[in-house]
Amino acid sequence: METTKALRAFCALCVSFVLAGCVAAPALAPYPSEREGQTFTRNAEFARKIDRLLPDSLFPPSNIALLIGNLDDRSILYARNADFLYNPASNQKLFTAATALAVLGPAYSFATVVALDTLQQTIYLRGSGDPLLTPGDLGRLADTVALYVGPYRAWTIDGDAARFDTLYWGPGWMWDDADDPSGMGVSALTVNSNTVDVHVAAGDSLGTTPRVFVVPSTSYVRVINESTVVDSVTRPLRVSRPLQTPSNVIRVAGELRRDARRTLSIAVHGPERFATTLLAEALVQRGVRVAGTRLGTMPPGAFPVAKIEHALDTVLTYMDKVSDNLSAECLTKTLSFAGSGTPGNWTDGTGVIRKYLEQKGIDTTKITVADGSGLSRYNLTSARTIFQLLSAAYHDSSSWPFFYHSLPIAGRDGTLDSRMRGTPAQDRVHAKTGTIAGVSTLSGIVDRSPKPPLGFSLIMENFPTSSHSYRDVQDSIVCLIVSSFGSP
Repeated sequence: METTKALRAFCALCVSFVLAGCVAAPALAPYPSEREGQTFTRNAEFARKIDRLLPDSLFPPSNIALLIGNLDDRSILYARNADFLYNPASNQKLFTAATALAVLGPAYSFATVVALDTLQQTIYLRGSGDPLLTPGDLGRLADTVALYVGPYRAWTIDGDAARFDTLYWGPGWMWDDADDPSGMGVSALTVNSNTVDVHVAAGDSLGTTPRVFVVPSTSYVRVINESTVVDSVTRPLRVSRPLQTPSNVIRVAGELRRDARRTLSIAVHGPERFATTLLAEALVQRGVRVAGTRLGTMPPGAFPVAKIEHALDTVLTYMDKVSDNLSAECLTKTLSFAGSGTPGNWTDGTGVIRKYLEQKGIDTTKITVADGSGLSRYNLTSARTIFQLLSAAYHDSSSWPFFYHSLPIAGRDGTLDSRMRGTPAQDRVHAKTGTIAGVSTLSGIVDRSPKPPLGFSLIMENFPTSSHSYRDVQDSIVCLIVSSFGSP
């Protein structure tokens, strides 16, 4: 491995960790622009230990990038392929989270509003891009509406999704993921993550058809059940809906062993119509007469009667802890809407993210920001850029606590719940995972209180097999970082 000269340390900024206040200090020097070599280290023994953790069976042919540094003064402790461009997968959500906190502010909230137009006998359901709205929330809205409208007149339900554009899927998304719950359509009017859960329960009689039911129960989808109860499965159970001509006919096919139960989620087509239908069905259950549903824009004169709100920090925590793609894309389109007042879209939303990075001194000419979640195959970034983003977030004292606490905690919760348990990294590492086919990433923070934290970014890419072996290597590397550099 070629060793090149180290980056010079930059001006120190004394920032206390997590909830403490920020001490005034001169502005930090800009990020370095010169290209690093393949490997840089301040600790030769650490570099040798890293090498021993990289099995020849995985690297090559797969690629790896790693950077470790001090988030306070931005000094680099170790860098390997740190400037090479890779797909970040869900590490893209780190960019979205930091930008949302800076642009929208921690106090921002998403409100779903129900309003009445008594002259037109119309009930409006207006969405603002809340990714956490549930069928239960719609039920609570229906409770209030029922108190106002009574059972005597028939009402039309209008779904208002005008805050976002009408594109459901982002640039660079895989077309065959359209029915996958992680590749759901994005709309300003969203409910239940724009998915339904299909429950399949086999009886004890061979050759019979398992029982199938959908949650939430709704007429918006229709189920065709072609599955069979068997003793030994040769055709695994599959739940799908047509992609070439999108509809909400759900096909259940394959085999299920007798007395077995399975639950599979599937994304619906037309999220705003799904939400409007669920509200209409909830109103009917409460005795309200519904003449029909449609899409429309709520007029200024409509009378608001109820709303459901979710705060930005709640959305960020859900987005990062479980790596929720819908939350990230709703945030991206919300950034667009907040900046222009016109329907939110990916082009303008990712433009806001790039502008935030540029304001933090990060070179955006060497990366590609295509979406907010990391689903896009067009996204490109480097381990160094992710480290710079983490450092920028750390130096923003007003939003850092929200950013930091939104991340999964090693061995404790979220996507890191079962990883690094019982190791030096447990409870001391907050990090964002990322996985798409052929890519696995892990970037985050090592707590060294009362000393400033370390930041790291690990990217592994271009492998044809499962990511499990690569995650194991990541965990070993992070544990080595903690044991080598993580002392307070």
